[in-house]
Amino acid sequence: MGVILNRPLNKTIGEAWRQVSGTSLTNAHPLHEGGPCPGPLLALHKIKPHTDLEVTPGIYAAISSESVTALVEDNAEPVKFIFGNAGWSPGQLEAEIREGSWLLIPARPDTVFGPTQGLWLLLTREASRQAAAPFIPAHIVPTDPRMN
Repeated sequence: MGVILNRPLNKTIGEAWRQVSGTSLTNAHPLHEGGPCPGPLLALHKIKPHTDLEVTPGIYAAISSESVTALVEDNAEPVKFIFGNAGWSPGQLEAEIREGSWLLIPARPDTVFGPTQGLWLLLTREASRQAAAPFIPAHIVPTDPRMN
């Protein structure tokens, strides 16, 4: 399972919560579209007590109703609320990675919780640089990148 990080919807988690539960909340975090596959509301966050899964060091996921509810009600920071996800059949993603269909970089809190505007361009540039690095002769890389 994967989630899209840069598709905020025109709805806050508080507005969505009110529609689903009838409970009024002042939580103004944007709700994000996580992908085309339906799934439960989930939250990516950095608050260890409300963790159902550690995604990577410093980034946790809340998937259970109890954990998501606690994050919504606490108006926790930083958090990204996501509805829907991207999914693959068994072995499909691994095959796509082997054939070079994906550029990979480690997940970091600053990109997961930072601004969504320009995120795709920023990350594709970073991933492209990392993919190209082994093919650039070391003697042409300046010690000080400002000299480039």
